[in-house]
Amino acid sequence: MKEKARVNDGLFRFIIDIFKENSVGLTFTVGLIIALIAYTFFYGIWTIPFINFGLMRMSAVTLSDYLFILFTSLAVAFLVAFMRYEIIHNTKKGRTLSSVGIGIAGFASAACPVCQGITLIALGSTIGNIPLGPLVPYLSIIKVVSLGLLLLALTLKVDSIYKNHCITCKIIPTKKT
Repeated sequence: MKEKARVNDGLFRFIIDIFKENSVGLTFTVGLIIALIAYTFFYGIWTIPFINFGLMRMSAVTLSDYLFILFTSLAVAFLVAFMRYEIIHNTKKGRTLSSVGIGIAGFASAACPVCQGITLIALGSTIGNIPLGPLVPYLSIIKVVSLGLLLLALTLKVDSIYKNHCITCKIIPTKKT
């Protein structure tokens, strides 16, 4: 039991040491600001002034919406900061390019999960024509699942940097008979 506590203590100290670097801390701050601006825009909280461009919400913004935006933005900012650390220190050269794809997927998965506009842009006009109105009652479940997947990506990224190996990159070959 004490051994596990030492490993967790070492992990938290490792994360704190990562954020003591100026470039990683600055990346986290800039990532958080950009994520907050982007998610509040995609969530329909504000529109671009003077041209009145933006997404219009059909329902009022609640406290749970603000908490979702805050936690999602924090998770994305942490993920971007850890990817920046991994690129700077080049822990594994083959994983650097895949990190960018993971970051883009994480950003896109958290933005407005039942939004017609995002679905139309991401999946094309055929999928965009499917009515998503019946999914609105399940929006809170979709939010929790998308935030959980984002936190899973963040956990795997921290683990791969700390242990210097990628657990998701291991491919177990199957024997052909």
